[in-house]
Amino acid sequence: VAVALGAKDLRLTRRPTAARARAIAPLLFGVLSVAVWWNAGNLTEIPTELVRFVAFGLALVASAAFAEWLIALASSDPSPLLRGLPLGAGDVWLGRALLLIGFVGLVLAGQAVGARPLAVGPLQVHLIWLGPASFAVGLLGIHYSLTLPPTAAARVLVLTLSIAMAASIMIPLLGWVLLLTAVIHSARRV
Repeated sequence: VAVALGAKDLRLTRRPTAARARAIAPLLFGVLSVAVWWNAGNLTEIPTELVRFVAFGLALVASAAFAEWLIALASSDPSPLLRGLPLGAGDVWLGRALLLIGFVGLVLAGQAVGARPLAVGPLQVHLIWLGPASFAVGLLGIHYSLTLPPTAAARVLVLTLSIAMAASIMIPLLGWVLLLTAVIHSARRV
């Protein structure tokens, strides 16, 4: 059932809906996060640490845009048809989580291929931090899309990510704690 729902979401994105408009941003930012690495090999005056920071940030922005796409999918669902089906929140959650896993896998694969200037150790640290962070941001989008109306879900997602980013700037690593807390709290509501 979850695979069929994921396939339905991808087909729904091809139609002129809000989900289709939101599908461009995650792809664009994901490609840009990999393109930063390719330019790093050509521009030797840019420090690798700065390139890694920018690539990490762009990949997280791609994940946030993907979460917004998941919320737009929830508003594009043909509710009269879905209400008639024997679906629970778990089925919808799993279908969207499969899409999220695929997206995070693509982001990590792109970063692994693109980050050729990094040694193996720093590359592993980069991917170990990026994978769970991207997944947590996407999970937040799934949870909010299931528990809140679409416009409120998008606003709460942006607000939560903004607070987590501001907290991380003020106190290192506090933003990650807030993000994890938001994921756990929203998961309890689902």
